[in-house]
Order: sequence, then structure tokens, then C-alpha cells
Amino acid sequence: MSTCNFILQDGVPLYAFDDAVFYDPETGEYDYMAASDFEHDVADALEAVNLELSGDADGVDTNISIELRGGYYSGYQLYVHGLDRLEDTAEEIAEYVDYTPEQAAALLESYMDHARAALAGVAAAFDFDRYAVFARFDNGETWYSRVEE
Repeated sequence: MSTCNFILQDGVPLYAFDDAVFYDPETGEYDYMAASDFEHDVADALEAVNLELSGDADGVDTNISIELRGGYYSGYQLYVHGLDRLEDTAEEIAEYVDYTPEQAAALLESYMDHARAALAGVAAAFDFDRYAVFARFDNGETWYSRVEE
């Protein structure tokens, strides 16, 4: 997959699903019902994961959640919301829970390990592939390749 189809995020792997499986090989038609069922099944699994992740860092809401997001051109991506607020969350934990900044950072890192494991679990359950950047060009185009695990 290529051409800026997905959003790369620091600290979490890119898990994507190629929706080409929903095309009938004989007719070339897209099976919207199968795609919709897939989306609902993943959303249900993510709802359970997000309940587990909410408020997990010693009572301070980390604002981390995972959602299924369509690729810009095709496919799906498991996207993690809240990564941009982790630094602020560490400061809140240090201030309100009376942790040192180092303890707050360690707590958030262990929380992120849990979130990455949950992300990998959902990815495995629904046959998402892990991708890494293969090439990035000056015009912003990015090529991805599957990571063999």
C-alpha cells in the first residue's frame, strides 16, 4: 500500500487491513455487506478494549482510545487517539497523584505497553497486517511494506 494512505504514529506500530478481500474475484464488485460486517465486528472489539483502557493510569484518564479508520485511498487502519496528550497526562499524574515526573513517565510507559498489547491483540484477531515505512519521498508520498513477524 502506498501514497499517504495511512497516518503514522510515534510509539505505536501501524496495523492496516487491505480491503481488497471484499472484492469478488469473478465480478470485481465490492461486497459492501461483508465490509460493513467487518467494520462492526472490529468496532465492537474496540469498544471493549477502550473500556479497559479508559482511566487506567492510577485514576487519571489517559484519553487513549483505539478506533478503526479508513485509509485515505483504501483499506483500514487501527488508529490510536490521545498520543499527542501523553506529555500533558504525565504532568497531570505528577501533579494530582503526587508522583515524581520519572514515576509518572514510567507509569504512562507501562500503560502504553498495555495499550500496544491491546492494539496487537485486536490486529491479530481480525487479520490486520503490520506495516513499516519502506520509502518516503520529498513530495510526501510514502510506500509501506508488510512487516514479517
